[in-house]
Amino acid sequence: MVDCISLFSGAGGLDVGAKQAGAKIIRCVEIDSDSVETLRINNPSLRIDHADIATLDFLEHRDSSGPKIIIGGPPCQPFSKNGYWVKNENRLIEHDPRNMLSEYLRAVEEAKPTGFLFENVESLLHPTNKHVVEDFLKLADTLGYRCTLHKANSADYGVPQKRKRVFIFGVRKRGRVAPPLPRPTHSGTPDTDGLKPYEGVKKFMKGYEAKKYFEPSEITENGTYAHELASVPPGRNYMALAHLEDYHGRTFRAGGRFWNFLHKLHPDEPIHNYCCTTRALGRPVPLDKPKTSRSRDCRYSDLSKELPVRR
Repeated sequence: MVDCISLFSGAGGLDVGAKQAGAKIIRCVEIDSDSVETLRINNPSLRIDHADIATLDFLEHRDSSGPKIIIGGPPCQPFSKNGYWVKNENRLIEHDPRNMLSEYLRAVEEAKPTGFLFENVESLLHPTNKHVVEDFLKLADTLGYRCTLHKANSADYGVPQKRKRVFIFGVRKRGRVAPPLPRPTHSGTPDTDGLKPYEGVKKFMKGYEAKKYFEPSEITENGTYAHELASVPPGRNYMALAHLEDYHGRTFRAGGRFWNFLHKLHPDEPIHNYCCTTRALGRPVPLDKPKTSRSRDCRYSDLSKELPVRR
């Protein structure tokens, strides 16, 4: 079994995938108190460092026997599309205190794992941020790792969610070749690609209509945008309102809101990213995993930061 050190663990979504692939999580590092609480509820015997990664070292793992890997997705805010609301000249990027890419590579340098998996938002490859990726790859090469960069969409691998992310897979050189790219299993054009069709959310939500999953905060009938939300067709968002026939209500300028404003799930299609405010088939999005005794807002925060994991 491969030992795994999890950095920027969040609620442990990436860890679940690592365990499904056969790894054993031996250490988690997370600074957010709510996420740490979730980790401890689900993993009571696991070593969890509730700390700023900059205050920790990883030298103790350097001489451990057997293969080991490091996984993690440093904070995405310096590179996220949400940051595009800030003009380029005002964006901090490498000077942003939330930019933890160097801390990730420091952990790699100190622990000297057999390999690593790095994850972040697709806008990491935006021209504004691209030099950060290039510097990351150069330093990883200097540390002795062959790397493969891959931009993936979770829907291409059987997850009922369209969520694009950038992955960098690294493996210690020592005669090894760079890790191969993972092959997609699903497609939005299956007849052309010869792959399975994308999974829709309907069958994955089956069973969550039970009363025990109901939360009063999910009721939208008397909300500020109840009429607008009810009028949006499945699979669309607020921009659809401006083009509906016989619709009498507010419309909104295209591009004037975030894409997930009034977004409604389509039962036969993957969800776009993680949509916390809308309903599919009249039922709320399931939020019972990971286990938590905390507020709904904290659970949304935990889940929205996690990578989707195929069942």
